[in-house]
Amino acid sequence: MADERSDSVAGRTRVCRHCDLSGVNFKRPDLAGADLAGAILKNANFHDAKLLGAHPAGADLPEANLNKADLSRADCSGAILRNAMLYGVNLDGAKFAGVDLPMR
Repeated sequence: MADERSDSVAGRTRVCRHCDLSGVNFKRPDLAGADLAGAILKNANFHDAKLLGAHPAGADLPEANLNKADLSRADCSGAILRNAMLYGVNLDGAKFAGVDLPMR
């Protein structure tokens, strides 16, 4: 997983299933179609990121910054979004079955 994590952080891959990407800054990247299923993304920054059709199903995103991110058609089923920042997020056609979204 270490290589997959490093490649994901460097932008060389869009696949990082079950990786620990806590606190990583993904501000404004094009991550369309990224497979982040089951990834740990606590405090990750996805501000203004393009996550169109991404697959963060089951991902752990507590306190992540998703402000202004494009999650159109993303599969976020089962994701944990406790205290995530979601201002201005595009959720058109996104799947949110079983999402954990309690707010402070």
